[in-house]
Amino acid sequence: MVVLDTDHLSLLERRQSAASQSLQTRLDRLDAGSWATTIVTYEEQTRGWMAYMARAKTVAQEIDAYARLKTHIQSFRYIVVLDFDEGAAVKYRELSQSRLRIGTMDLKIAAIVFAHDATLLSRNLSDFRKVPGLKVDGLNSRRSLVLFILFPILILIVILLLLLCPLTLCTRRMTMDRRARARS
Repeated sequence: MVVLDTDHLSLLERRQSAASQSLQTRLDRLDAGSWATTIVTYEEQTRGWMAYMARAKTVAQEIDAYARLKTHIQSFRYIVVLDFDEGAAVKYRELSQSRLRIGTMDLKIAAIVFAHDATLLSRNLSDFRKVPGLKVDGLNSRRSLVLFILFPILILIVILLLLLCPLTLCTRRMTMDRRARARS
């Protein structure tokens, strides 16, 4: 099972972005019901939307805030939400006692992922990789960056060098031949 962290669930709500489409493509390759999120993610997002609504100063901003809140609520109607249950609570206490330097909510999400023997999909790899034994992957992780962006660039550079080096060697030989002829 793959568990979406808060940041990835937020991506799904922004359906027009390239990152959202990339995530949706990845999820479409999974079996139905093989991905979920956590109740902690629901809490984090709901708190965020409530704060967004509280900052609304005009009626137009309130209308927008309520429309976004409705979208948020509707998106959870079709997503499996994993509980913070007794198994997760036990793992959370264990992780808390290990004094990892990551946030409480992230520790709770990690505990839920452990309780379900799942893989966490998150952009917050720097924090979640501090949790020993947690299976974590990132849609835009450094590994993805290397594989899909930097590696092709590196291949292109090597090809260009291979094409240019013979030309450079030929030019040097011709220059050396000219100098040798000029001396004689």
